[in-house]
Amino acid sequence: VDLAGRYRGEKLVLYLPETPVENAEHLAKRIQERLRQIADTVAGYPLTVTCAIVPAPQNGQSGEQISAMALEVA
Repeated sequence: VDLAGRYRGEKLVLYLPETPVENAEHLAKRIQERLRQIADTVAGYPLTVTCAIVPAPQNGQSGEQISAMALEVA
């Protein structure tokens, strides 16, 4: 099951357990571009969007560990 949610204010999290890293990278780029387009159209100013992709082993890390890894990467 894929999940999306808001995390700590302005951060968004996508949990995609069945998605290969390459597909997650492609999705992240599409989301970045779309958010930039929306910000430019609606607000008229550029938007910076940073994405971090953290592969999580099925048997391994807790949500807190994965979040910490994502914050380090971003």
